Amino acid sequence: MLTLIKLGFKYNQKHLLQSILLILGVALGVAVIIAIDLANLSATKAFRLSSETLTGKTTHQIIGAKKDINEDIFRKLRIDLKIKNSAPVVQDYVIVKELNNKPIRLFGIDPFSESPFRSYVGGENSNLPVNSLKSFFTEPNTILMEENLAKSGNLKLGNYINVDYGTLSKKLKIAGILKANDDLSKEALSGMIISDISTAQEVLEKVGKLSYIDLILDEKNVDEKINKIKNILPQGITIESPKTRSSALEQMSSAFELNLSALSLLALVVGMFLIYNTVTFSVVQRRNVLGILRSLGVTRNQVFMMIIMETTILSLIGTIIGLILGIFLGQGALYLVTRTINDLYFTLNTTNVQISELTLLKGAFIGIFASILASSVPAFEATRVPPAGTMKRSTLESGIKKLLPLITLSGLLFGLLGLGLLYLPTKRIEVSFAGLFVIIIGASLLVPFFTSLLMTIFAPITEKTLGVIGKLAPRSINRSLSRTTVSIAALMVAVSVIVGVSIMIGSFRQTVVSWLDTTLTADIFISTPVANAGISNGFAERLTKQIESIKGVKSTATARSTKIQTKKYGFVLLTSISEDIAQNRKFLWTNGDKTQVWDKVTSGQVMVSESFAYHNNIKADLGSEISLETPLGNKKFSIAAIYYDYSSDRGTILMDSKNYIKIWDDNQVNSIAVFIDNSKKITEVINDIEANINKDQALTIQSNKSLRESALDVFDRTFAITDALRLLSAVVAFIGVFSTLMALQLERTREFGIMRATGMTVGQIQTMIMLETGLMGASAGILAMPVGVILALILIHVINLRSFGWTLELILNPSYFIQAILISIFASLLAGIYPSIKIKGIQAASAIREG
Repeated sequence: MLTLIKLGFKYNQKHLLQSILLILGVALGVAVIIAIDLANLSATKAFRLSSETLTGKTTHQIIGAKKDINEDIFRKLRIDLKIKNSAPVVQDYVIVKELNNKPIRLFGIDPFSESPFRSYVGGENSNLPVNSLKSFFTEPNTILMEENLAKSGNLKLGNYINVDYGTLSKKLKIAGILKANDDLSKEALSGMIISDISTAQEVLEKVGKLSYIDLILDEKNVDEKINKIKNILPQGITIESPKTRSSALEQMSSAFELNLSALSLLALVVGMFLIYNTVTFSVVQRRNVLGILRSLGVTRNQVFMMIIMETTILSLIGTIIGLILGIFLGQGALYLVTRTINDLYFTLNTTNVQISELTLLKGAFIGIFASILASSVPAFEATRVPPAGTMKRSTLESGIKKLLPLITLSGLLFGLLGLGLLYLPTKRIEVSFAGLFVIIIGASLLVPFFTSLLMTIFAPITEKTLGVIGKLAPRSINRSLSRTTVSIAALMVAVSVIVGVSIMIGSFRQTVVSWLDTTLTADIFISTPVANAGISNGFAERLTKQIESIKGVKSTATARSTKIQTKKYGFVLLTSISEDIAQNRKFLWTNGDKTQVWDKVTSGQVMVSESFAYHNNIKADLGSEISLETPLGNKKFSIAAIYYDYSSDRGTILMDSKNYIKIWDDNQVNSIAVFIDNSKKITEVINDIEANINKDQALTIQSNKSLRESALDVFDRTFAITDALRLLSAVVAFIGVFSTLMALQLERTREFGIMRATGMTVGQIQTMIMLETGLMGASAGILAMPVGVILALILIHVINLRSFGWTLELILNPSYFIQAILISIFASLLAGIYPSIKIKGIQAASAIREG
């Protein structure tokens, strides 16, 4: 066996380019998987680490159904129940001007209660100098900042920073620089600044309020202690484990991460075609050697193992390169992933890729296993025929011709199996992706049949146009179906993914544009720079009156959005509005006449978004209701309508402002919508509004147009990473086509020698090669169009719905199909340039002898 392996390596040394292509295909496939996996893992780990850094040794937390809780509860815990291990926390995100207007968590603590929970100040792991601790304890408006975070803004001890929250701006002094004990703590602390609780209450406009209270409860008699705590808690205030809150937030982005992981696997699927092609060529090219070995007594198993071992060793090299490349690509992928998570889910500050041994092992296993799987078919093909037959090139092709009906039937069966998986009554995204991959395999198995059919159609056209050369090119492709169709399939899969994802994104974008047209009907929008921050009622009321007094303003409307935690639905986005400014709002279902929906909402009912209804199994029928924990206790709300909405994948509950204020006692607003008449231009009204706002009050004022552009910019950023994945799939497919053309050229050396000997010029042979490559590309492009549409339908109506709960309108833009043909033909022609150039070096006599 060792002798056979040495023989195999001599072959690979002689055909180095072929080995490099195989290694490159594996490397790229593994690199994409590793990059996406590391980015997802790093983002999730950063969030979990940040949560653990904030909670410390906390076992339970007291939180409110209303966003904040009264600080009197903390006094009762410490004095009445004598729970010493309790610490109040006030926290939210603020905008720090000195850090490029980056959202940073302001974490307000009581230094005297902190030591059992966290070691930032005064704990045994604290490394703050005594002077810093003294300033932090005694001076107002002081903060602690992590060392690297301070360096990023060129900030030093004693410097001041300007923070914005809601309508307030405040200067805070850096009293101490925190030096983390390890990289993980450094990563977690780099997204937050720490202040004492009174400073945080002032900055965040929460005087007398707390975000939550941390507790450390011993396991001994823990249930009894929890019951005592519950007895002193008012309605709407609950006690729970902090892990529950963290897992709820992590679940928000899980579908997004799973979608990316599935897309990254497509690059490896395309790479498997390349491996199959390369190993098949290796087998065919060595048919004489393999025939001699079989004649000398080498068994079929030994031949099989020789080829598998060669592929395994080469794929191992490719996997190692892929792992290294994946780590580097992971940094860029992390940037795109965290940017999307920040846009859609929650603020996450992380810049470093966390390398996981498990991820690297998984990537290595997938790369090597995929290579062995892809090479097993050609390896078995080498052992299937007797020694005399192995020496004949026609054996493999005649075998493929005989198997063509079976392969075609298998493709149809795989397609039906994939559809069956998609129609299973489940919401699990993994099952949907399994169905998608099975359909892709089925489509690939249909390629030989349709390639043969297309060549039959093309042959009369090319013959009429280019004569003999035009007749030879389609026939040559048909004659080498075992290898040309694999490259066509690889290119078809890559291009169909490009088409399918492009249709999905285009349809999604057009749906969002239509939704924005009906939702953003006001002319001007005023909001706070931090999503959670509200404009206090007093200021909002004065501001709306001032705005309504401006010439050209017709009316205003206000909105308040806040996340509340519920036992049944997890984290929920609750939005209250003073009036429904959406014109011709689109409904999935209404409880009665849709023109009466808003009247029902003002009377105490609610509207829920489609995604909320989907994820929470809310049926569209009479009597549907939801139950929410409120400061007034558990309250049920009848559902007036289910409406289409694309602002949150977990869903939104919409209610009237008056009802919200009555129940939650929260009279802040997040945004003010302004409607104007035609007496003034929008820019002039915006200037008048800005003149009425104090410069120290941080508010964002946007026109309808600029807000729409901002929303679409977020949308485009969300799908930026899919563009990179599609490009990498196309690169792997290009390498596959290039590999095939190089293989065909080497295999047909004798044939080219005969052509040259019978009078065909080098230019004519080059034309024939380029025509073959063009036909292969055109075939891949033509087949990619229907497959791409099928993928788009699955992505839009199955995977997207199960992932996010959104119904999208299918938009078939002709440009997507033109793009498919152009990419396929361009990739093929580009891959054919080098093989056609090499033809110049062929000498007719030597080529005939070598063949």
